[in-house]
Parts: sequence; structure tokens; C-alpha cells
Amino acid sequence: MHPLTPDDPRSVGPHRLLARLGSGGMGDVYLARTPGGDLAAVKLVKDDLAHDPGFRARFAREVRAARRVAGPLTPAVVDADTDADVPWMAAEYVPAPTLKEAVREHGPLPPESLPVLAAGLARALEAVHAAGLMHRDLKPGNVLLSPRGPQVIDFGLARAVEGTVLTRTGQTFGTPAYTSPEQITGGEASPASDVFSLAGTVLFAASGEPPFGFAAPEETLHRILSRAPNLEAVPEGPLRDLLARCLAKGPEHRPDTAAILAELADVPVPETAHAWLPDPVTEDVRRLRERRDGGTAGRARWRRTALAAGAAAAALA
Repeated sequence: MHPLTPDDPRSVGPHRLLARLGSGGMGDVYLARTPGGDLAAVKLVKDDLAHDPGFRARFAREVRAARRVAGPLTPAVVDADTDADVPWMAAEYVPAPTLKEAVREHGPLPPESLPVLAAGLARALEAVHAAGLMHRDLKPGNVLLSPRGPQVIDFGLARAVEGTVLTRTGQTFGTPAYTSPEQITGGEASPASDVFSLAGTVLFAASGEPPFGFAAPEETLHRILSRAPNLEAVPEGPLRDLLARCLAKGPEHRPDTAAILAELADVPVPETAHAWLPDPVTEDVRRLRERRDGGTAGRARWRRTALAAGAAAAALA
């Protein structure tokens, strides 16, 4: 979370922007206060995409579908304007670090957290697929580690970007390390493609590395098509065997989300962060919740951050 810069807008639609949460292939993400007083994560698309008619049509279609997704592990889309000069959408704000951030800061998750992660991702994908969507870009950066389980964000938005100015200029969208073989070879993405990405995301949580290791994008895609994933970080047993099947090269050989959940039926639904998250991540969640709730400690930290940013800006002026 970072203070707004002079170049950032102060509002999007009826929502007042409070801070910058990050950016991605589609645009910038802001923390906002809704007219009703709630917090939301507002995604404002990039200017080049905003002027692409094909993107705008796909974005509107995917946002309509995303608003039908209902489940405790998929933050709800609460507002959107796909006809604005710069289209945007707002989703429920979840005060939690991403899996990518947590592993970068504190290392891989412990073995006991992995079945909860896998089951939560399967439940989230089940809700996404039931709405007629596919995620297409499930990865550690799109998974929030909340007390109630992993929250999957940005479902369906990858499809809105496909075929736009990004690909026409030779760039790629998405994350090669978690892409399924059929997506690499130009085949049709399906729910089985998301299952492949689910398993890769769990392996990252276990090892701190993508399922086929770190490499340049071209080499990564070659490894996905021709090599076996590295499963060594997951203890031998049912979960490792399940992940191996989820990472089968052919989509017809992968279990669907219902089969995954059946195999993980004994994994409890977490009630608190302590039920499945390691202590350092639980502490991160606590700090983010303080900020969300406007607690004294959160306000003090935010004030120090804002003053530091203002001092830095003055020094550069």
C-alpha cells in the first residue's frame, strides 16, 4: 500500500481513492472508500486498453460475468463502469497479503497450510466456473491469504486483455510459470487449465519457486511442455500425488475441482488465521486489518508513511 502520487486521480466514479495498492497488466489498483463508507479495491484500466474497442467489449462482458460469482473465497464485484472514458471495476477489499508477498517476506508456507490452500483454491475456482468464467491467470499474486482461507482475485479479467494492443505489440499477458500446456500451444483454455495453475500455485507456496523453476519466459514455456514439475517441497503422500495429477500435460488427465475437493474433504474450513497461516503472515493480516478498521496503530503508521512521502517529494521539488 502506497500513498497517492500527484498523478493519481482522487476519485473513480463515486469512490474516493485513499491509496495505491499496486498495478498489473491491465491497470492500476487503488484502495477506495465507497459512498456507503465501505472499503473497496478499484481497478482502473490502462489508457491504451481504454481506447481499444475490442478490449472494452470483452471487459464489459467479463465484468458482467464476474458479478455473478458468489462464494466466501472470491471477493465480490461491488461496482463498475465499463462505459466510462477509462473503464473501471470495484471489488470487496480483503485486508490480506498476497501469497507472492507472504512467501517473499517470510518464506514458504509450512506443510500443514498446503492442503488448506489447495482446498480453498479449488472452492474458489468452483464458484468462478459455476458462473461460466475461467480464471486464466491464477498465480501467487492473485491469491490473498485471509483468515477465512485463500481469496482468489482478478477472475475472468485475463480474457478481457487477450487479443488487445498488448499482444499486437508482441507483449504477453499473464504469467508463463503458471500457464497450462494447452494455453501455450494455442489450444482452448478450460476449467482444467485453471486446475493446472492451481497446482503450480500450491507448489510455489511449498517451495518459494514456480513449479518448473525460475527461467526466462521462453525456457519456462519449454519446460512446461517437456519436463515434469518439481514436487519435492511437498511431503510424500496424497497431496503430492494429487498435485502431480493436476499438472498432467493433457487436460483430460487432470481432476476437476469437485474431485479435488472430494480428495481434500477432511481439510477443515479455517475460522481464524491461526487455523492455517504461520505466525508472521498472521501478523501481516493483523496490521492490514488495523489499517482497514482505522485503528490507532494503523492511523499512526499511515500518517508516518504520508509524512515521509511528502518529505521525499519536497526534497525532489
